Amino acid sequence: MKLFKNIDDIQYYLDKFKIVNYKRNDIILHEKEFCDDFFYLIEGKVTLQSNTFQGKKKIFFTIDKDDIINDFDLNFSKFPYEAIAFENCQILQIKQCDLDKLFDECPQLQRNCLALQSHRSRRLYRQLKNTLSINIEKKLAAKLWKFAKDYGQKSDCYTYIDFKINNTYLSDVIGCSRESVSRAIQVLIKMNLLKIENGYYYVKKEELLEYYRQ
Repeated sequence: MKLFKNIDDIQYYLDKFKIVNYKRNDIILHEKEFCDDFFYLIEGKVTLQSNTFQGKKKIFFTIDKDDIINDFDLNFSKFPYEAIAFENCQILQIKQCDLDKLFDECPQLQRNCLALQSHRSRRLYRQLKNTLSINIEKKLAAKLWKFAKDYGQKSDCYTYIDFKINNTYLSDVIGCSRESVSRAIQVLIKMNLLKIENGYYYVKKEELLEYYRQ
């Protein structure tokens, strides 16, 4: 696990956490909830999303296993998103104040936590950049490339994304209407960058990245 990278006696620190299981669509954290716990995903996927002023859902991240769900924060600030189990999940959970004590015992644990939070900040920056500066087809290409990078498996000249995606999910991720997503999908299909079989997406990963950068 990235949280315990380069740490001796991992089991000692692991025993300080409790393991919590969530089912698909369970709410792990509510938006604007004060949270004094720290959550680390060890199995499954979690979406971080928010509701816009227009009442539409916007998905910021889909978190895979071996990543943090929320930041370490002793101020117990309001959680800026809603965290929902995208599929059945298993999570390590610990009180923030107890985690702080473990940092005193093990500075490497704190460094690992900060590295994960830094990675989250970079993802958010890229997300904002893509949202503000490019058209829908390129937003979709960038998102599918990221899915292929994180969850892809090579299949001939395509990369297979190993979870089902639908237009509603993509519209929530990109922040546009389902109709706009449908049109963008057809553009990528006609460009031979994407094919869909039985609800699963197959993409040409490097070609998608090249298209996005044009």
